[in-house]
Amino acid sequence: MFKSLNLRRITPELVLRLGLAGTFLYAGISSLANPSNWIGFIPQWTETLLRLPRETLLLGHGILELLLALALILGIAKRATALIIFFDIALIILLYGIDDVTFRDFGLLMMSLALFLSNKKKPPPEPSQKTGGAPWIFR
Repeated sequence: MFKSLNLRRITPELVLRLGLAGTFLYAGISSLANPSNWIGFIPQWTETLLRLPRETLLLGHGILELLLALALILGIAKRATALIIFFDIALIILLYGIDDVTFRDFGLLMMSLALFLSNKKKPPPEPSQKTGGAPWIFR
């Protein structure tokens, strides 16, 4: 069954992307399908501050979570997506506060940071002595 599975294609980046995508996919679908289960996570004071009903904020956040999950699955704008997720989770921790499950949010926060850092653009290689110092683009 696993003979056709090429384990070399499973990279740490892919594991981070799919792990975060699964979490955001679940949260997005669940918050849209069962908003009454999720509305309590949005503090009451957000209605006063943002002048939007909490239900509208929940709807918007659920859609955002689905879009971020889709971007991760498809590998679209990986670095930007990871950064958006990082700030999203950081805001959740800051605005909702610390409770018994904050450890989970902190883990997701660090996963998104690791994904962001793993997608840095690599500088071009240094000129090689073997090529007589020719610029890297000509190799």
